[in-house]
Amino acid sequence: MEPIARLLSLRVKEYVDSKHAGNINKVANILKADYNNVYRLYHGTLSNAPFFLAYEILKKTDPDHFRTIMFDYFPVEMAKVAEIATPDTDPLEDLNKKMMVAFGSDVAFILYIRSQEQENLLTISNVKEEFGTLGLSIIDKMASVGIVVIEGDRILSPLKGKNLTPSETHIKEHAKKHLQFINLALPGTLVVNRFGGLNDHGSRQIFKILESAVEEIDAVYANSAFSGPNIVLSTIASGLFLATNNGSEQ
Repeated sequence: MEPIARLLSLRVKEYVDSKHAGNINKVANILKADYNNVYRLYHGTLSNAPFFLAYEILKKTDPDHFRTIMFDYFPVEMAKVAEIATPDTDPLEDLNKKMMVAFGSDVAFILYIRSQEQENLLTISNVKEEFGTLGLSIIDKMASVGIVVIEGDRILSPLKGKNLTPSETHIKEHAKKHLQFINLALPGTLVVNRFGGLNDHGSRQIFKILESAVEEIDAVYANSAFSGPNIVLSTIASGLFLATNNGSEQ
């Protein structure tokens, strides 16, 4: 078990038992977290904890020190979220507000993606021409939460090159949008589904393979030599559908 998971396990167990009479489901709802993750933390069987889960738990159970603890365990993630967030706001709450607007509708998602990747092509005039008053109202909402900045007819992106890291609340919605808008008929498109029964070692092997793939994909996106007009959506997903509760670590 990683140190952060051990710390969170202690905090969750104390919080559940002392404040909510052992009701794990109630605590999961309060934390807006996946019940299975909270359950496994309570029972000490979750080997590691994702950034947003740790953030929500520590913010609720140790509000005076949670930022310091988060910077100790997640310095890179905290720096990225702070960079994206509007000044003098709670970074996670601010990020969630941005995501709620960006994923609010199909048109909102299209404008969100285009505002990030087609900054020089997106204007108030062409949004009005293509999407009408609906598009203009969405751009106004994006401006209100800091996704875009409007300067005359121009729509600028203060977040360009800073992919928003969605919380657990939004990450599946983000993946759904990607799959919805991917055109399977176009060359260069790949969607593959696999499933099978694996032991813990097999599960970890798949995780390591995909983890390496994420690093390589991020390097391609970050390399200016590959910059171009094609907006390419990438989603990587793998996880447990059914898991035996045998006390082994995942």
